[in-house]
Amino acid sequence: MRFRNPKLSREAAMDLRRSSIQTVQPYRFTFSPTYVYMQRNQKFICVKAPLDFFLTDELDKLKAHFSEVYVLPFVDKVAPFVDAGKSARILLGWNPETKEQKEVTRSKNIYPQVGIPPAPYELSDAIIRILGSVWGSQFEIEPFFVAIFIDELCGSLSSELLESSREKDIQLLEHSILLSSWIIFIALHMGYTNLGYLERIRNRVFKSLLNEEDLVGADPDLQKIVEIGTYAFKERKGESISGLYFKERSEVVSKKLESRLNRIQKELLGSTPAPSIIGPEGFCDI
Repeated sequence: MRFRNPKLSREAAMDLRRSSIQTVQPYRFTFSPTYVYMQRNQKFICVKAPLDFFLTDELDKLKAHFSEVYVLPFVDKVAPFVDAGKSARILLGWNPETKEQKEVTRSKNIYPQVGIPPAPYELSDAIIRILGSVWGSQFEIEPFFVAIFIDELCGSLSSELLESSREKDIQLLEHSILLSSWIIFIALHMGYTNLGYLERIRNRVFKSLLNEEDLVGADPDLQKIVEIGTYAFKERKGESISGLYFKERSEVVSKKLESRLNRIQKELLGSTPAPSIIGPEGFCDI
């Protein structure tokens, strides 16, 4: 798989989404090729590929010359995954005193209540509903969108880790981002709901992939999740992965996943087909 930065026709340039450069955060993954407009040449120049990130000094240099950045309309397809990741983070990081929780309470006109955390079964049900919403109507999803969802859920990887990783090998970095996110996605389906634990495991898996080492010292179930997730990812080569893949396997972890996947397939799937980064509306070559 190779991300590309499509050259813009005049017609395509007219459809670009404009955003203030002040809203761009360092070390957050880009959702599409990102452009700036060169006034003198009257051309759009791509400054970042998808799933890349800006360093702080890169942003400072751009801000000295540009007030806006431009992205493809493709970002509209990414928005539901961003929203789902934010919702899952609020749920798993539940704290009645946070700004997000207060805003939810206020927006729904709920009277202030004593802060009682949701029961485990309520939390599990809410997370499964969020997961169901991000699968496409055909019960499939591409790892790129999973990476966006997990980055919103777990937050950015450390700036030092990202910088050193990109300097080492950009293709290995992309692979490590996609696969580590995919493994955390499976762990959520398995009922892992401790946000701090998920963040730590994501970092461990990411580092092991980046260093091309086996994950050691993990609990047996997590080790199996890593193995199953890696099989699915490699077989599909980063393309769309079906939830049916796990239902057809015989491993213990796959069997544990089956009841949750059955519920998602029968009751909770999204109503629209899964978006794709491949094809004329995407930015990826296979």
